Amino acid sequence: MVGTLHVTVLNAVNLEGKDLGGSSDPYCKIILNGTSHKTDYKSKNLFPIWNESFVFKKVDFNVAVLEVEIYDHDKITRDDLLGKNQVSLAPLEGFRPMLVNLPLQAGKGMVNLVLNAEK
Repeated sequence: MVGTLHVTVLNAVNLEGKDLGGSSDPYCKIILNGTSHKTDYKSKNLFPIWNESFVFKKVDFNVAVLEVEIYDHDKITRDDLLGKNQVSLAPLEGFRPMLVNLPLQAGKGMVNLVLNAEK
């Protein structure tokens, strides 16, 4: 089944501090089928609240996997990866919104998303 995916990046909790002083300036990047979106970064925050929504069109929910990456924004050096994970979109075929509490791999913490599919 092919449709449109609405993703709301709610927040993240207990992120790793990568900057001097033990903080981070996190943002969330979501990737699907080569298309990516990212939230604004939140300065010096290990528990950021984004509440930002994005849309992906022409998504095949049977096979699609949403990639989620959290980075620490740096002004001078390359942004540091704080953690990442993936979520299968197959359960969305019922067209019910799904709250996803996604633990971050290759880091610590968790990101919370709402996924919603429509035809």
